[in-house]
Amino acid sequence: MSKARRSQNSIASQPSYPVVHIKQQPDKWILSDIANQLSAKLGWSVGKTVDTHADINYFVNYHRYEETSGLSAAFFTHREHWYGRYERMWWDVLENVDLAVFQSEKYRSEATDRIPKLNSVVISPGFDSSKFTPKPLRIGVVGRSYGNGRKGEDLLIQVATRFPGVDWVDTGGNWGVRSKRVRSRVLPALYRSLDYLLIPSRTEGGPMPAIEALACGVPVISADVGWMQELPHIEFENGSVDSLHSVIAGLVKKRELLVDSVANRTWTEFASLHALAFADLARKSAL
Repeated sequence: MSKARRSQNSIASQPSYPVVHIKQQPDKWILSDIANQLSAKLGWSVGKTVDTHADINYFVNYHRYEETSGLSAAFFTHREHWYGRYERMWWDVLENVDLAVFQSEKYRSEATDRIPKLNSVVISPGFDSSKFTPKPLRIGVVGRSYGNGRKGEDLLIQVATRFPGVDWVDTGGNWGVRSKRVRSRVLPALYRSLDYLLIPSRTEGGPMPAIEALACGVPVISADVGWMQELPHIEFENGSVDSLHSVIAGLVKKRELLVDSVANRTWTEFASLHALAFADLARKSAL
């Protein structure tokens, strides 16, 4: 029994699931990842040549295409329209495969404009969701407080309590939250480690940390104090914890939206969509 006919894992456990073999591009990066991920998750075999016993031969990518006696599919990454050889190959393979799998909608749209009856799907390669995870939002407060409310100590205490998932970095003393003293020589590195600098103050002459953070490319959250009118900043209402809360909640949400935008682009989803598409191809070919 060939490797391609071994029992499938949980993603493709149905007895009617087609036997698929991948003819792999001799590539040591993304194309190898694609083949290996599908092999690991779906039990598909991988090799340098076609498998005449497989129900479907899958060419990853289309450069590896050759005529076969059974069904064929190919993975299409991108066009190289300025390179005559590959441009001709792109369209020749599209005309011959039973299923075209595109990495992006851009090239699928171009292909179907020219070949309206093309049997195609878009399945984007994924990432390992156990490894690629966001770090907590890191917000710093730099400077010293006098314990009299001018620096907005109460605001800092309240928002730090409301956002325990934020990585708060507080320097100096008398803030009412855990903080540490930092030598001036390490301040540039500290600024560069932040996502945002917070100036919770009710009134300021400067503040100096604002220009230092901006010089390091770090955005500043501040009320309209001191010279902040003259500098780019994310503004909250002076002395209002609710206003500051709203600003930070928005920044947290912005981070979450970035993560959510690729939540369905995992390797597991990549394999699952392949399982469905190839099962559908096999079913339609049997009708």
